[in-house]
Amino acid sequence: MIDADSYLTQLVGYIHQNPVRARMVKKCEDYEWSSHRAYIGTNLIPWLTTQSVLSQFSEKEETARMLFQEFVVANSGEGHRAEFHGAGDLDSRVFGEDRFVDEVLYKAGSHQPKQADIEVILKAVGQLYEIDVEELSKPGQDRRLSEARSMAAWGVKEMSSSTLTELSGEIGRDVTSLSSGEKRLKKRSMDDPVLAKRMENLKRLIGEVAMLQS
Repeated sequence: MIDADSYLTQLVGYIHQNPVRARMVKKCEDYEWSSHRAYIGTNLIPWLTTQSVLSQFSEKEETARMLFQEFVVANSGEGHRAEFHGAGDLDSRVFGEDRFVDEVLYKAGSHQPKQADIEVILKAVGQLYEIDVEELSKPGQDRRLSEARSMAAWGVKEMSSSTLTELSGEIGRDVTSLSSGEKRLKKRSMDDPVLAKRMENLKRLIGEVAMLQS
């Protein structure tokens, strides 16, 4: 059963229709830069979490994707919605109903989400690639270790308040190389579903390791 009052669901559907409203494409899935393809399962974006929205439609992933697509299409005729553009007297950095915005702003000062430190990320990378963390410091161009280092750099940038400079100090690799590797990794993942899945698995492992160490 779909919760018609779900602000997040309506917001995501509204955003996905933006290229159609702008007459850039005829269908949401035709817009190359939209996350809509990830929601309906025709593309995989490893750093995008779709579960919060899709779970409102069905517990079965395939059914949820189909119902979400129907939901977006059914609302394709709606025009500009001011509440999705930060209109009003509330803080425009937070979108949602008044009570939700008040709660978020109240909690913002003391309940920031915990971010993983470098130790957690390296441990998760070690588990994913089945290697000892010390191997990441080895010289040479071993392809598997090179990808693992790039994955560690991606993990630091996506899920940590640490920096690539700190990661560089931990594994003894040049910051520029780590940055370049991370960018290549993200680019490759757009055309390589196996790599994209590994990146998804790393996010899961980082969460599990962080939870065990908390």
